[in-house]
Order: sequence, then structure tokens, then C-alpha cells
Amino acid sequence: MKIIGSQFSPFVRVVRAVCDIYGQPYSLIDTGSFVNMSPENRALIETHNPLMKVPVLIDGEKIILDSRVIVSYIMSKAAARSDDMSFGTYPLSYIDENLVTVIYGIADSGVLRFILGNTSALPMDAGYMLRSLERMKGGMTYLENSEHLGQNFGLAELSLVCMLEWFEKRNVFAWDEYTRLGQIYDKYRGEACLLATRIPD
Repeated sequence: MKIIGSQFSPFVRVVRAVCDIYGQPYSLIDTGSFVNMSPENRALIETHNPLMKVPVLIDGEKIILDSRVIVSYIMSKAAARSDDMSFGTYPLSYIDENLVTVIYGIADSGVLRFILGNTSALPMDAGYMLRSLERMKGGMTYLENSEHLGQNFGLAELSLVCMLEWFEKRNVFAWDEYTRLGQIYDKYRGEACLLATRIPD
């Protein structure tokens, strides 16, 4: 399998970490970050994904788009092999799906703010950009108040750690006021799959 994407992307990191959890070998075609991406890498992404986003998974003749679909594909392959599914049930429960949806929504807004903040003169505290910040805060409060999140290390917890570390690395969103999320982060940040896929300095 090949993964097209950046080591800096939280979405690519989730896919790589899930591959690591299930012992699924892959090679990473590193495109670099969006802000500094070469024309060649931009063309590579556009050739494989009409939405021009990473990650993209190539598995033989199959090309799979979107990190959530890719993760589902990897987990379904593991379930079909009767692999250890202690990382999480497959398919996910609706509670876990909701948590992952919220985490991805927050991360999407964060990525948008980071890219536009570095490539445009748009004010980050007005119009749609203000709305994106409000969406992030609302999502973080939802996660902070979730009794389900953090009980076990599953896709939601993995995605949370990847998102929080990306926020910190890119200085996109200060999350220190979310005490419970900080506790969950501290609990799981040392997982082997996360250490193996850390965002480069």
C-alpha cells in the first residue's frame, strides 16, 4: 500500500497510525505541507484525488480517498482477517462515529484557518473565519463534556491526540483550558503508534 500525504497533516497521521496498529505495511509518498508544497507534489495529489486533498491510499488497483474512508477500509481488512480488534470495534458505534465526526470537524476548521492565515489577508476574527473559530470552540466543549471519550484507546482518542498535537505544533488553537481533554491527551500520547508517527520538528 502507498499513502500520498504530508507527515505534517493530522489526517495523514491518523491513517499512518492505524496502519501501524494493525501491522499494515505501507510506503509514504510525502508531499510536504500545503503551504510549502512543490508543483510536482501538488500535481501528484490532483492526479489521484479530484478534491485535491490528502491522504490518498493506493492499494493495488484501488484508490481510496478521505482519511475516514481509508481508516474504515484498513479496519475492515483487519476484521476480515480476524485480527486483534482491541483498538476499537468495527464498525464503530454511533457514539464513536459522532466523536470522530466532531474531532474531524474541529480539525478541518483548524486546517482552514491555518492555510488561509498563511496564504491570504483574510481577517481571522470576522465573517466565516469567526464562525470557524466558534465551531472549533463548540466542538471542543462537546468533547470535553463527553463521558465516553477517553475510556479506551480507539479511533476517537487517536484522532484527538493527532489533532491536539497538530494545533500545538502549528499554534492554531490553544486548548489548555480543556482540562479533561488534556488528561486524555496525557493518557494516550505515549501510544506506540503515535510515537512512530510524530509530526516532524
